Amino acid sequence: MHAPSSNGSVPDDGAMNDIASTLEYEHAADAHAARAEHIRQLRETAAAGAKEIAIHESSLVYPLLMLPFGLFLAYSGWLDRSTPQGLATGLRIVGPIIVVLMLMLLLRYTSRVLTLTSDGFVAGRESALVRWNDVTACEVVPGYAGPFTAFTAVKLFHRPGYAPPEQRAWGRIGQRPQRADGTTVTQISLFAKARLISEVRLFQLFDERIRAARAREELARLGI
Repeated sequence: MHAPSSNGSVPDDGAMNDIASTLEYEHAADAHAARAEHIRQLRETAAAGAKEIAIHESSLVYPLLMLPFGLFLAYSGWLDRSTPQGLATGLRIVGPIIVVLMLMLLLRYTSRVLTLTSDGFVAGRESALVRWNDVTACEVVPGYAGPFTAFTAVKLFHRPGYAPPEQRAWGRIGQRPQRADGTTVTQISLFAKARLISEVRLFQLFDERIRAARAREELARLGI
């Protein structure tokens, strides 16, 4: 039995059916609009990070400053006859070591550390591709020596049970996967920092690609 309306009349079954149909239509329209907006956002997110990015180290200043110093020490140890014998012996060792290390840093400056693609990342030039689908989160952590940035660590956290391929990038610390709280972590260390890329932007480059991979997975699940 229907309750009387405010004017004393009782709505018939047809009117009730019209109200139910209207509510159902509005609900369906809202759901359709919400789905369309969700798909739009997924497509927008999935489109990010399509450009390939090569990341190099910003390691030119240190070798340019230290290389002349190393050459001077080597000269003083080997060629300067006025250098005391005991000191000369030490300089003959220290000077060449500094020169070799600075030349290695110059070589690092010319080689790429990472290549970021829409599908994943590669460390160096000969490593296997690690797909963004297998990375759940990332961190960019700078390390300081006084007021200067000594290194920048990029930590990539992988999904549980995933064993990432070894990333071979010559002379860089932390390329092999490590275990932290049961999650596999790949850490890539840059000498000083990424060239012409701020720490915030470096994080964004990784994060937008990780989220883009998730968005593509969701679109595939929705059959789009």
